[in-house]
Amino acid sequence: SKPTLSAKIRVLDGGVDDTIVFAKKLQSAGIDFLSVHCRRRQEKHNGKPDWEAGKEIVAALPDLPVVLNGGISCHDDVTLVMERTKCHAVMVATGYLSNHQTFNSTIQSETGIKAKSAVEI
Repeated sequence: SKPTLSAKIRVLDGGVDDTIVFAKKLQSAGIDFLSVHCRRRQEKHNGKPDWEAGKEIVAALPDLPVVLNGGISCHDDVTLVMERTKCHAVMVATGYLSNHQTFNSTIQSETGIKAKSAVEI
């Protein structure tokens, strides 16, 4: 069977249109899915992610699964980003490492632990 090939990129400094052009080149090269960190390179892990850019990238690539990443700090953020951007999945890192229990909706309902959403769309 064919191995799965993916790529992870950030929103390019030139903006969402340049990012879409690059993503389409990756798709033409044969990637099976694309992960997009919704911040620009100079922002690293600071500032709020550009979810509108993520939404535009997802819409521009209807035949390619797109995973969005950046600033997701709890289970509610996962739901919100997926609903608002129509992405296929989200990738979490820092938010999960900081407090993984906030991603478990069962633990939230049983214990009352509720993380503050960091997502602004």
